[in-house]
Amino acid sequence: MFDETNSAPDPEFIGVLDLMKRLAKGGLRMIIVSHEIGFEREVSDRVVLSIRK
Repeated sequence: MFDETNSAPDPEFIGVLDLMKRLAKGGLRMIIVSHEIGFEREVSDRVVLSIRK
């Protein structure tokens, strides 16, 4: 499970994001919690949204 993976990515963490992309393409299942959906859409084949009113 990853929480707020791209909230403030520094150069070192960019490598972690690239690794996550490769793992996702290899079939690894991940749960990613985020307020921004850009990266998640890039690596996900399923997205679940929780909307609080």
